[in-house]
Amino acid sequence: MIDFAKKLIKKDKAYVCALSVEDIKKRRRELSKALDNCEEGKEEELALILSPYRNRSKRENLKIFNEMVEKKHKEGTYTLRFKMDFRSKNPMMFDLIGMRLIDEDHVKTGSKYNLYPSYEFALCVSDSLEDVTHSFCTREFFTRQESYNWLLDELEIYKPVQWEFSRLNISNTILSKRKIIPLAKYGINLDDPRLFTIKGMRRRGIPPNAINNFAKSLGVTYAETIIDIKIFDSFIREELNKTARRVMCVIDPIKVIIVKAEPKKISAPDLPTPNAKLREIDFGKEIYIEKADFCIENDEGFLRFTPSQPVGLYLVGTIKFIEMKDGVIYAELVDETPKKYIHWVTVDSKKVELRIYDNLFKSYNPDAVDYLSDINLDSLVVKHGFCDKRIENCKPEDKFQFQRLGYFCVDFDSTDEKIIFNKTISLK
Repeated sequence: MIDFAKKLIKKDKAYVCALSVEDIKKRRRELSKALDNCEEGKEEELALILSPYRNRSKRENLKIFNEMVEKKHKEGTYTLRFKMDFRSKNPMMFDLIGMRLIDEDHVKTGSKYNLYPSYEFALCVSDSLEDVTHSFCTREFFTRQESYNWLLDELEIYKPVQWEFSRLNISNTILSKRKIIPLAKYGINLDDPRLFTIKGMRRRGIPPNAINNFAKSLGVTYAETIIDIKIFDSFIREELNKTARRVMCVIDPIKVIIVKAEPKKISAPDLPTPNAKLREIDFGKEIYIEKADFCIENDEGFLRFTPSQPVGLYLVGTIKFIEMKDGVIYAELVDETPKKYIHWVTVDSKKVELRIYDNLFKSYNPDAVDYLSDINLDSLVVKHGFCDKRIENCKPEDKFQFQRLGYFCVDFDSTDEKIIFNKTISLK
């Protein structure tokens, strides 16, 4: 990079500038206004607005630059700037900084240098030296294309093709790192399952294949759009439906005692496929079902368990209501065909914590509003439930379908005593 910088100096395409960073920014703003009001053909008269050092001799520039390389100057005293064609009115052609002095040790080279290339200098040169064929970037980098090409042309080295495309925008969330970082003061860190960071999605249980298939479906476009989060959800469901082990979990339990029922082992499949692995679960006379699956009123529109309507227990059979006493339902097994089947667990099942997530932001497009005031305060609800024994020996990131409830993933906060599940997504 030092050799490339010297080449530009010798071509009178770079100069050493003693202005402060604040001064440089101020002068760029002044030049922008002056160019708007300048008569055509007289733009060159504005050159010294950028820097009084712009016309320093090549010999003097090279002398000071060599001193910078030799660490004879301190941070903030000088910068190397490119002598660009500012008449294009593109701010990225307003004599960008190419190299600056930084009095800090480098992680690899230690204290050997205190002169470092800027992003604008290093990016295009690296692309060229590494034989990058196409340099892809998002639309906001379009204005940098002119400076990118100018620099490689002046260095007379290979110039990759630049290709801009639109950023990925998903509804009800933000993907900008700059906007994600301030969320920390609200207790929302980079690995929060409500964020679409790699760590956040991993913790929530979103499969890599779902992300890849979603991205492939979008293609590459220059048009700026917002993708409805429901589209991403459909790819997540499609993948988890094929891979997530099935278990039963009851979140809001009501106790059912099935009189005369004998304890037994039941073989339950991991997946609804012909060759799925079978695992044993326990069945006994005392079980939990969801309160929402029982209605004490004989409502004709209610298709699950009522005093006059039997219901099917998944993998067991049909139960019929006998009575309700002290908040406990008493029932019996009957040989009837039910209208509906429900899930259940035995009363000695494993108690678990369930973290139920919703969209982090209330608005479809949080970027269009004050996103920090748009946070959905109900986007995390913690509940507790009971899971059947098939979750035994589960590990962080193991994924399950809690039948009739949704897809869940074991969280890294889990311990041997307390298993914590993050809700990935609902079933529909």
